[in-house]
Amino acid sequence: MFNSKTIKTDVTSLHIYNNLLLSGIGGFLHIFELNTHNLLCRRNIFEGHKIYGIITSANRRESIIYGGKNIAIISNLENLKELIIKQSHLLSDWILDAKWIDNDRNIATIFMHNKVTVWSENFVKLWTAKCEEKCILYSAKICHDYTENMLILSGTVFSDILLWKPHVLNSNGESPVLTRLKHHNGVIFNIDYNQKTGCICSASDDRSAILWKILNKECLEEINQHNSENLRINISCQVYGHLSRVFRCCILEDGFVTAGEDSSLIIWDFKGGLLRKIDNHQGSVWSLAYNHSKNILCSGGNNGAISKFNISATQKTTVISLLQNENPKHVGLLFSQNIISITEKAVFNVYNKKLEKINEIAIHKDLQNYNIMAVSSCRKMVALAGFSGQIYIYQEINNVLKELTKCILKNCERIYSFHWLNCRTFLICQNEGKMSLCVIYKKRVCIIQRFVLPYSKERWSTCAISFNEHIVIGDRKGNIYNYVVGQETPLNSCKKAHSNLGVSYLCSRNNNILSLGKDGVLKKYIFYNGLLTCIESTKTKLSWLAYLEENYLIAFSANNFIISDYQFQRVLFEYFCGGGHRSWSFLNSQGNFMFAFIKQKSLNLIEANLDDYTPKDIIQGYHVKEINSIQSIVISKQLFLISGGEDTVLRISVLDNNSNIKLLYNSKVHLSSIRVISVCNLINKINEYMIFSAGGRAQIISWHLSIEFNDHNFPIVTCSEKGNFYEPLREDEAENRIMDLAIIIINNEIFLFSGCSDGYIKIYLVDDNLTMTYKTTLTYKHTCITKLLNVSINKLNVLVSMATDGHVVFWNTFEIINEKKINPISGFKIHQSGISSTSYRIINNNKLLLMTCGDDNSVVFTLFEIIPINNKLEIKLLDNFVEDGIHCAQITGAYINNNIFLTSSIDQRVVLGTLCVSNNKITVKHLNKYNSAIADQQGLDCLEDENSLNIFVYGNGVEYMKVNLENL
Repeated sequence: MFNSKTIKTDVTSLHIYNNLLLSGIGGFLHIFELNTHNLLCRRNIFEGHKIYGIITSANRRESIIYGGKNIAIISNLENLKELIIKQSHLLSDWILDAKWIDNDRNIATIFMHNKVTVWSENFVKLWTAKCEEKCILYSAKICHDYTENMLILSGTVFSDILLWKPHVLNSNGESPVLTRLKHHNGVIFNIDYNQKTGCICSASDDRSAILWKILNKECLEEINQHNSENLRINISCQVYGHLSRVFRCCILEDGFVTAGEDSSLIIWDFKGGLLRKIDNHQGSVWSLAYNHSKNILCSGGNNGAISKFNISATQKTTVISLLQNENPKHVGLLFSQNIISITEKAVFNVYNKKLEKINEIAIHKDLQNYNIMAVSSCRKMVALAGFSGQIYIYQEINNVLKELTKCILKNCERIYSFHWLNCRTFLICQNEGKMSLCVIYKKRVCIIQRFVLPYSKERWSTCAISFNEHIVIGDRKGNIYNYVVGQETPLNSCKKAHSNLGVSYLCSRNNNILSLGKDGVLKKYIFYNGLLTCIESTKTKLSWLAYLEENYLIAFSANNFIISDYQFQRVLFEYFCGGGHRSWSFLNSQGNFMFAFIKQKSLNLIEANLDDYTPKDIIQGYHVKEINSIQSIVISKQLFLISGGEDTVLRISVLDNNSNIKLLYNSKVHLSSIRVISVCNLINKINEYMIFSAGGRAQIISWHLSIEFNDHNFPIVTCSEKGNFYEPLREDEAENRIMDLAIIIINNEIFLFSGCSDGYIKIYLVDDNLTMTYKTTLTYKHTCITKLLNVSINKLNVLVSMATDGHVVFWNTFEIINEKKINPISGFKIHQSGISSTSYRIINNNKLLLMTCGDDNSVVFTLFEIIPINNKLEIKLLDNFVEDGIHCAQITGAYINNNIFLTSSIDQRVVLGTLCVSNNKITVKHLNKYNSAIADQQGLDCLEDENSLNIFVYGNGVEYMKVNLENL
C-alpha cells in the first residue's frame, strides 16, 4: 500500500562492482551506472533497517547484503530487471562483516560479540568459532578467502586490534588472540586490509588513523598460538588530520584515505604525507568505495549525498625568482597567463609563462616608497599608483605589455585604492574618502565625477562595481554605499553590511549585487526604487571570502588558500599559502586555474584543473542534521519542498520526474535551529508565497518566494529575506524558542501568531513588504506552547493552542486582533502529557474534528461543536476517541482528511487508517503500517491529489511515499 519513491538519509554502505555502484541508503539498495550516474535499480531489502555492508562474489552472480542483524542474498546483478532477493535471514547478533569464502561456496560472518559463523550457500550453519577475548567490537574485518587460513581483525572498544584465526583453537575450544595491535587511544571504528601488500589500516575516535605493515605476511598461513611471536607487524605511519572522530579508512593503490565526523576525506601517501583534503559532505562520512582500475573514489555521507572523486588529480607548483633577487610586493595574472609583479624597489616585471622567462618592463623610482597595483577584469589592463597621485596604465597587446598612459593628479595626494570598473573606466580613493571616477580617453586620464565616502575611522574603499547608472562601493569598515553619476554623496548605504574587517569583493550576478566580506558572510542585494536593498545573507564556514568567479568562491582560512563550490558550499581545493593578507591573483580559464602569490620573497604559482577536483554528485546532498519542518507545495504540477532543521539552513527543492530531490535554493541565515516553517500564498499573486521560518533564540524570518519556469519547464527560484525579528536576551533571561507558527489573514491584513517555549503566544502584524511588527502577547499557563492552529469555521476564525500540559485551548481570533479580549474561550485536558502533533477537519460547517498525538504515545480524535452565542463563542465537546498502542514512542506527525488519517513516530513507523463520524460518534480502523528507515522522525507532511497521497516523513533525512487512494 505504501509505495516508497525516494529516500534521503545516511548513506551507510557503498560498493563498486564492474561498472556499477551499489549503495545502501536506509533499507534500500540503489544501483547506479558508475559513468552516467543513472539510477538503474532500487529495491527495498530491509524495511525499517539500514544496510551497512555490500559484498559481491567474484565467481557468481550473487551478493551479500547485511545490516544490523539482517542478512540477505541477492542475485542477477548482471540483469537488473530480474534482480531478486534470493534469501533473507534475521540472525541473533549484530553483523560487522561478511565475506564469500571457499571459492564462493560458503559465507563467513563476524558478529559484534567477537564470534565467527560460517554458512553454506543455502544459509545452513556449518560451524562457529569464538575468540577467547570476550568483548564488544565496533569494527571487524574478515581476511583471506579460505576457511583454513581465515584471519580476523577485531577492533575493540578498548583501543586494541585483535588478530585471531577461527580454525586455530585452544584447549577450551576457543580461538586464542595471536597478537594485539596497540597504539590507538580510542575505539576502533573501522579496519581495512590489503591482502596483496599486507597493509592494515585502522581508524579511531582518537582522531587518528594508523597504517600497519605485516613484514612477513607469508607466515600468516602457518601461524598459531605456539609461534605467534614470529609474526612481525610494524607501524608505517600514524596520521592526524581530522578535527573529529575518524569513521572510515580505505587502502588505495599508492596510499590510503580516511574520512570521518568532520566531513573531510583526506588522501595520504604510505609515509603519512597529506596528498589531498576533500571537504564535501558538510557532515559525517559514513561509507567509502574505491575502484582500483579507474582510480575512482566514492563517498557517502549523513547528508544523503553520494559523490565520486578523481583521486589522481594533480597540481603543478612553480617558484619564480626575480632578477637581481628583488623582493616582490604585488603580483597579478594577465589574460595571456603571464605573471606581472612590482618589487619593493618599484621594478615592474613580467614573467612570460610560455618561455619561462622574466623581463623587466620599467623602473618607477617615484613608486619606491609606496605603490599599489590593480589588474582589470579583462586582464589586459594594469594600473600602478603611488603616494603623490601618480597613475601608470599599461596594456597588454599580442602578449606584449606596453605603457598606455600616465598622469599625476593635481592634488598630488596618496592613492589608497584603485578599482577597475571596466577596461576603460576606473575609480580611485584618496585622503578623507575623496573618490574620483576616471575614464581613459584618447590615451589620457579624464576625471568625470567625484564622490565622497561618508566619515569612518579608516576612510577608504576596498572594492567597487558599476551597475547600470549605479556605482556600488565597499569600504574598509564593512559599509556599502550606493552612488549615481551626477551626485557626490550616496543615495543610500548598507551600514555594517560586513564586519569591521571590511568588504573584500563586489560583483553582479543575475541582476543582483553580491558582496563578500572578511567575516565569511556573502550577501545579495537588489535595487528597489533606486535604493540598494539587502535581500539575503549567508554565513559560510570560511573565515575570509575574497573573490567569486562563476561557481567558484575563493577564500582564505588561516594560512590556506581555498576554492569552494558557491552553490553547495564545499571545499574543492586547499593549499598552504601563508594567508590572504599577502598579494595574490587568481585566474580561471575553462576549468584550468592559476593561483599566483608571494611567499618567502618569491613568486609562487599553482596550476591545476578544477574539473579534476570537483566532485561528481551521483546523489545530491540534503540537510546535514535533523529536519524539523517540511512544507510541500504544488506549482504547475510540480512538487516543491521548503525545509529547515538543526543545521539552520532553509532549503527549497523540487522533485524531478524520477522523484529525485533537487536543490534550487539554500540560505544559512538563522542563528539557531529552524523549528517550524509556515507557507502561505501572497494575496492576489500567482506562484508567489510568503514564508515564515522560526526556531531557536526566538528568531522569526520572513521570506518572499517567487517561482517561474524556463522554456524547458525547469523552475527558477527567487527567494528574498524580508524581515528578521530577533530580540537579544538579557543576562537574566532564559533562552526562548519558537515552537509553532500560524498565519491568519483577516480583511486582507496578515497576522502571524507564534507559540513560544516560555508559554506565551506572540502576535505580529505583517505589512505588504513582509516586515513584522509586534502587536500583543497572549498567555494561558506558563507551559511550552507546542502547536497552533487557525481554524476557519462558520465564517469565524478560532485559534487553537496546544501545550506540554496536554491541554487544548480555544481563542477568539477576532477579539484578539481587535484587542477586545485576551482570555481564552475554554480549555480541555486531552492528553496526559505534551501534544506533539495535530491535524483537523471541518464537519458540517460547525463541527471540528481535532486529531492530536502526544508524548504519551496515544492518538486522540476529539469532536467539538463551535456555537456562536451573542457575538461570543461556545465550545462543546461531543465525542472523544483515544487510540493507544499503534506506536511505541512519541508520535511526531499527524494528518487527517476526509475519511483517512496518518501518523508517524520516533519508532519509525508510519500508520495509515480510516475514520468515520456518524451521529456525533467517532470510529477508527487501522489499515496498514510502514517501517521507515528515517530515524528520529520529527513529523510528516502530506499532499492529496486526485487519486493518491504524497507523504513526506522527515527527521534524520526524508522519505517520500505515495499511497493509492483507489485501493483503500
